[in-house]
Amino acid sequence: MDFKDTIKARRKELGLTLEEVGQIVGVSKTTIQRWESGEIKNQRRDKIVKLAQALQTTPAQLMGWAETDTDLSSSLPQSNPNVNGQLENLFHEIQQLPPDQQKNFLKMMRAALILFLEQEEDENS
Repeated sequence: MDFKDTIKARRKELGLTLEEVGQIVGVSKTTIQRWESGEIKNQRRDKIVKLAQALQTTPAQLMGWAETDTDLSSSLPQSNPNVNGQLENLFHEIQQLPPDQQKNFLKMMRAALILFLEQEEDENS
């Protein structure tokens, strides 16, 4: 699957809008749409990293360099198995919620991620 197809499919799978992804990555929704259409073929590395974060995957998977694995816990550092176990438990608990509560939880997490990325960007500036 091409980069453009991968990002569009993953965005839709996660129920994200172009605007939500653009906010996380730090680009306009038009830029995301142009990436998805293939109109823009070259993305900056820092944007690919942020896009992978937004789409809960890895840059290698976005670029088609690795097998697709949507299980976020598999891309976590293996140095702390306790954290991985806690995340797996959290993901399992989220899956048990009714769909409307899952959607609300995802909205809160997206907002938290946006704030985190903005803070990180401010610290690196």
